[in-house]
Amino acid sequence: MLSLRIGIVYCFLNLINHKRYVGSAKSGQHRFYNYWNDFKKNKCHNRYLFGAFLKYGAENFKVIILEEVYHIENDTTEWFHARLLHAEQFWMDYYASWDPKYGYNICPFANSRLGTKQSKISREKISKGVSGKNNPMYRKRYYGEDNPFYGKHLSEKTKRKIRKARKTQKFSKATRKKLRDSSAKRWANPEERKKTSANSKRWVKEHPEEFAVIRKKGVKIQHSNWILRTLGCADLID
Repeated sequence: MLSLRIGIVYCFLNLINHKRYVGSAKSGQHRFYNYWNDFKKNKCHNRYLFGAFLKYGAENFKVIILEEVYHIENDTTEWFHARLLHAEQFWMDYYASWDPKYGYNICPFANSRLGTKQSKISREKISKGVSGKNNPMYRKRYYGEDNPFYGKHLSEKTKRKIRKARKTQKFSKATRKKLRDSSAKRWANPEERKKTSANSKRWVKEHPEEFAVIRKKGVKIQHSNWILRTLGCADLID
């Protein structure tokens, strides 16, 4: 038995160059209403489609309903959505609307950002939005009592799983080479070495008790003394 709820797969067809934008909607009326409002405000979630509307004019576009997807009785919302996206993907591939030669779809996959690349301007905006004070982790401490895991302990079963996972973890030759090259490039920069050294010195001097715990639990005395001398903190050696 079919309900009155119908999802649609639609396309905007450019009548001049025959390029298409394929999309889907659980409610076609609501989706096209949003498009109309966005165009009136000179904005659209798809910059290619919006640019084409400005260039060719709305009168040179035609809306075509490619397929209707019915919400079957006792059908879950997730399953209905999955079938709708499956239909959308079929028509995107059929018209190759993700190829700039034939269409305006930015993403090659329905309801996904996979396969897309951010522009340089977008990357700069994102970077600025999460840098410095805009970063939710800005100047937050996550050691000592401020660490959410403080006072908690892993079970022996969990420890065994971690040890086993680390022992069996293997990096490919290409990955190992990338790690080596990245590390070498970073440490070849005198400013980077100076910055790291200064941060380490400051941490050791500000947290002598925590460093003492590290020496006792995880690092041999000889090695920890070598670290202190290297960091210029020989006065902390017992």
